[in-house]
Amino acid sequence: MKIYFTIVFFLLGTILGSFYNVVGYRLCKNESIIKPGSHCPKCNHKLSFLELIPVLSLFYPLIELFTGLLFATCFYSFGFSYDLIIGLALVSLLSIVIVSDVNFYIIPDEVTIFFGILIIIINIFKYGFIPSLTYILYGIIMFLFMYIIMLLGKFMFKEEALGGG
Repeated sequence: MKIYFTIVFFLLGTILGSFYNVVGYRLCKNESIIKPGSHCPKCNHKLSFLELIPVLSLFYPLIELFTGLLFATCFYSFGFSYDLIIGLALVSLLSIVIVSDVNFYIIPDEVTIFFGILIIIINIFKYGFIPSLTYILYGIIMFLFMYIIMLLGKFMFKEEALGGG
């Protein structure tokens, strides 16, 4: 039975991977992720049904395949659990970040904030409120550490030495 759900998660991942291509591309261009429908970003050709099939289409098959494989791996590794939801959230975040970073050298704040809040909520359900505050504190400490490195790099090199991602 586990193999059937693994296949379902692979298919779900490829479908969502296709959507994550749209999100990663359109957010950076300040376009709606809903309208207009799927189209070629270069010539605005509206995509046909066959062109929308993940992995088999000509558009962005690597992210679709990558997301599908990682979704399947998450299910195979964690089964139905809180860890599965966290894994799927991290894979989703990673897929969107890869698309936006490769195309525009930008990691949209909306994406990291959304998934950060989602993972905090899942952790509260999994561990409780007080332990989750510890994780948030660790996150703040890591942010401050990286921010200090960024400021030091900017001071030493007299230019931006580390992006905000």
